[in-house]
Amino acid sequence: ATEEQIASIEARRAEITQLLSDPSTFENQQLAKELGEEFKQSAADLNTAYSDWDKCSDEIERAEAELG
Repeated sequence: ATEEQIASIEARRAEITQLLSDPSTFENQQLAKELGEEFKQSAADLNTAYSDWDKCSDEIERAEAELG
């Protein structure tokens, strides 16, 4: 995952949070349900992206150490 991908997921989560904090969102139960599901999925996506980022960072550190 790139910084841009992580930033994109975080930005979308902020948008969803804003929408879910608006009581009018819940006037459309289907929309509220979809946003809730998207928010839940985005948490998993963000965890995966951070994990991938950590792995890449570790690989870079190892490569730099090997190169001296």
